[in-house]
Amino acid sequence: MEESTIQEAKKSSVNPMLIAAIILVVLVVAGGVLYVAKKAAHKVKNEAIEHMTNMPVHTSPTVAATGSATPSMTTDNSTNTVTVNIEAGSFYFKPSEIKVKKGQTVKIVFHAVSMMHNFSIDAFNVRGPLTRDGDTSTVQFVADKVGTFQYYCAVGNHKQMGQVGTLTVE
Repeated sequence: MEESTIQEAKKSSVNPMLIAAIILVVLVVAGGVLYVAKKAAHKVKNEAIEHMTNMPVHTSPTVAATGSATPSMTTDNSTNTVTVNIEAGSFYFKPSEIKVKKGQTVKIVFHAVSMMHNFSIDAFNVRGPLTRDGDTSTVQFVADKVGTFQYYCAVGNHKQMGQVGTLTVE
């Protein structure tokens, strides 16, 4: 009788490896579901922002600014292009003044270091994409008019809060 009781106990016991495998599968599936849900929520948020502002949201996970961007300006004489690195933070641009020559192509490499911003110049019909904190975007235009022009952030009331700069075309 003892032998049959031992065999029945072995048959009814649950294999610990099977339990571990089931738990692992449940964890992997749950992680996948959470990842997909988070990604979908991020997409819905971007679509809502785009709908409210009528501006595309630009995110560049492969080109993230590390710390503060160093404002700089370089000129490529072979293409007549001036590249300007601009840092956008809490209601400021660095640099706040840019000088170029008439006819030059101006390439703005725009680094948002806090909040969400964009780069806009009405005189040249430039409206860059919304750029999130830590991301970088680029806009390009030809400076085909001589004068002094204001550039600004068109997000919310950032312009009114002082997030403006001056472009001088000589």
